[in-house]
Amino acid sequence: VFSTAHPNKHAVLRGLGVAPERIASSRTLDFVDAFAAATDHQGVDVVLNSLAGDFVDGSLRLLPRGGSFVEIGKTDIRVCGEIVQAHPGVAYQAYDLHVAGPEDLRQPWTRLTELFTAGMLRPLPTTNYGLLQARQAFRDMSQARHTGKIVLIP
Repeated sequence: VFSTAHPNKHAVLRGLGVAPERIASSRTLDFVDAFAAATDHQGVDVVLNSLAGDFVDGSLRLLPRGGSFVEIGKTDIRVCGEIVQAHPGVAYQAYDLHVAGPEDLRQPWTRLTELFTAGMLRPLPTTNYGLLQARQAFRDMSQARHTGKIVLIP
């Protein structure tokens, strides 16, 4: 697993078991060269992406033939045909949970539940706010000052 995040969140990634040499900043494109070097320029199998712009292009360059790019962001959805043409052998899929039906989610949800139960996955950290702190919660979220999930509690 390789991961990008704001430098303030690198300690959280290390705590989740990501090796320090596999962590890079999500604020610069330095991760492209760092991850390419770490894989002896073989690239990575899958990119799970929520970044945009040049960061998408950089991430695509890390994928060899047979690699998969899964877009979970909302701001820079690419045209699949253009990706396939520019990056032969790379599969591109934009994924939106809002349009997935219950049948689409049943099997992945079951598998995730099994992995959490077995201790192979751990939940993301949460930051809790009371409803009266909702404005601060949204401010912190918009400025990426949180790590993991924000939860509003009545």
